[in-house]
Amino acid sequence: MPVMKICKYCNGRFSVLEKHMCDGKLQEKRRQEKQHREVTKEANAAIANRKWRSFRKKIILRDGGYCQRCKAKYNKYVFGDLEVHHIIPRIRNLELVFDESNVVTVCKQCNLELGLDGIDFEWNPPEMDNTIHLGKVGEDASK
Repeated sequence: MPVMKICKYCNGRFSVLEKHMCDGKLQEKRRQEKQHREVTKEANAAIANRKWRSFRKKIILRDGGYCQRCKAKYNKYVFGDLEVHHIIPRIRNLELVFDESNVVTVCKQCNLELGLDGIDFEWNPPEMDNTIHLGKVGEDASK
């Protein structure tokens, strides 16, 4: 006799070897998908504006204009394709989108490798200074 399981949505019995999909389970799945879409939409809207672009430039300048992960893990300076990575993902906590201690400059490859898992290297955010920097990101502003 196969091991049976009871569905928490419909109280129906089914074998653990079977795939069970009842109306209650489908409704819950649709509700979760809708909630995920709404949260993702909010998180994306938070970085699609002038305030974010300005903040992003400020963070890249703060971090010296290079990938902090490549420097920490591989002792390599990467200046191209820089992105600002949220240590605690914005999809999980929108309040931290503009928190300077929750972001770090990484290259595109590192950002993809890190995903939503925080960071995998030792890093402490440097203090922000209020110096006005002229020039492009990755360019020496003291020239």
